[in-house]
Amino acid sequence: MKKNIRYGAIIASTFLFLVCCKGKDKVVPNYEYELRESGVVNIPLDTTQSFYFKYIQYDNLRDRLYLFNNFTTTIYCYRYSTLRLEKKIQLENDGPNGVGPTYRMGFYINGDTIYLMNYKTSKVITYVNGEVLHQVDLMPKKFEEEGLPEATVFNPILYHDNKLEIISQSVDPREDNTRLTNLILLDPRTDSIKRAVTRPPIYNKGYWGIFNLYRVSHALNPERSHDVFCFPLLPYL
Repeated sequence: MKKNIRYGAIIASTFLFLVCCKGKDKVVPNYEYELRESGVVNIPLDTTQSFYFKYIQYDNLRDRLYLFNNFTTTIYCYRYSTLRLEKKIQLENDGPNGVGPTYRMGFYINGDTIYLMNYKTSKVITYVNGEVLHQVDLMPKKFEEEGLPEATVFNPILYHDNKLEIISQSVDPREDNTRLTNLILLDPRTDSIKRAVTRPPIYNKGYWGIFNLYRVSHALNPERSHDVFCFPLLPYL
């Protein structure tokens, strides 16, 4: 059985500032972007698979595409160049090797090791060969400085400089937005946690609505090995 999965995932990361000057003139930057379809990939699915995947990871170095079906708690591993299904990883919800509720679950697969980020529990679980080795709690402890970890298709878990990079979000107001960090750096070798990347100072000067104000996006530029962040401000107060 084949179903189409259309890749129209081009993220336009844009800062949009409204600069109000003294006098008559107002300068509003004009950014125009065109979104183009990059292609269509046909992935063979069986009757147990859903066409709606809650999480996707593409590994160009290993030529792998991983799709997560939260309805069956299964990770499907494809060789991307041939789109051939190589194996299924069946996760358990409960028991000694249970990963908890998987309605919102992100992961990063590195060889035989799977790092699972459970949104419900805010824990990163190290999962190897069907067994849970240990867990790291990322629940925020300082309200003014820390948000909740989040892993989605739009903000996937990244792996850079031997560290897992996980976005942290918060929709609660802060007296000083520049104190709130937006990135969690987790070293899986030592379980050490570092929080970094605060909101820009302009966030203390206006209000852009809950969703747009707090939805920071994160990506990695592989050519320069740089992290890229987008804080989507809107051009009205």
